[in-house]
Amino acid sequence: MKSFTFSHDSLNEQNNEWRRLITLPYIKRDINMKEKIVRKLRNQIEEIETQSAHLALTDTSISTASVGWHLDHSMLVLNAVIESMKKSDPAGFKQSFNLKKLIIFNRRKFPRGRGKAPKAVTPTEQPTAADVQHHLKKTKLALAELSTLNKAVFFKHPLFGHLRLRDAIRFLEIHTEHHLKIVRDIVGRTECTSTGSVTKRDSRE
Repeated sequence: MKSFTFSHDSLNEQNNEWRRLITLPYIKRDINMKEKIVRKLRNQIEEIETQSAHLALTDTSISTASVGWHLDHSMLVLNAVIESMKKSDPAGFKQSFNLKKLIIFNRRKFPRGRGKAPKAVTPTEQPTAADVQHHLKKTKLALAELSTLNKAVFFKHPLFGHLRLRDAIRFLEIHTEHHLKIVRDIVGRTECTSTGSVTKRDSRE
């Protein structure tokens, strides 16, 4: 009867191969999800560019801020978060459970009228067309860099704590969509008013 012996190196190679086969689907899923959300961000930027034709529009029944404010704020956040991740030291990341983050990420939306934008990403005045074009150019470059960042980079959110690249991208998509929904409501209400057909909108989510 033949006996079989396995070297320590052989067993390690087999174990590593099993780990690779087990984790590969999850790695591919994460990559696909990241690429999908980055594509969504690019589409959102295209919509911001389109909606920039309505910068001065306001409707206080929906928001106290103008369309221009929401567009400019969205781009300021995108640029600030990506820049923060580029400068981050992955070794400084701190993992923590955050119930607010869990709820927002699962619902994929923010409640309206609850949050206050940090001063650093708050437009100082009514944005002009030149302001928006400047930020659009900067944001498009930032998005191009986003796809090249290491998955271990992170940024510190004032409410959610440290967010790794994957969660940071999800936050950016949810946050941008939140403000675009408000913009769509303002523009839609104005268009209805101009045609004499006003439909009451509920600004709550």
